[in-house]
Amino acid sequence: MTVELTETKFPVMHLVPLVIKSQVVTASDWTVVDGVKGVIPMGLGIAQSTLTSGTETMTYGTFHVNGAGQNTTTNETFICSTGTITRTVPPYYVLTAGGEVMEVISETDRTNATSTLTVTRACLGTTASATGLADANHIGIMNIIFHGTDLVGPHLNVVLPLPNDRRVKLFA
Repeated sequence: MTVELTETKFPVMHLVPLVIKSQVVTASDWTVVDGVKGVIPMGLGIAQSTLTSGTETMTYGTFHVNGAGQNTTTNETFICSTGTITRTVPPYYVLTAGGEVMEVISETDRTNATSTLTVTRACLGTTASATGLADANHIGIMNIIFHGTDLVGPHLNVVLPLPNDRRVKLFA
């Protein structure tokens, strides 16, 4: 028996680190990584202020689900709320508490504290999951880096950009 193998190559699937420099203005500031739908923080960050320097912890910027009844595996729109962080222009990836990566393809008002997101479910090889979409659950915005330090000034961070093609089975 002869088996023919089919290989799919995704030209955007690269793991070339990005070094980003941002000017942190206030304690617990954030940086939007433009030009990519999402990144994986490598945990390498250097913060320098006029008084001291040190390493920093990086996490994703977050918002939370606003409203009950949105936690299904098929729901493609849901309402989010955030008090302070301004979200980036779609498309971008978000990570739920259940481990699902979704691509936000549109948003009613990204500058408003409450907005309705339209998403594509189960991206980058993840599985659609109702876990993580319950009322008040936090969702990580994967192209916004939250700086976990009170040091203001220049910050250098290393991140891996996620593929732009949501069909890549990165987490399969």
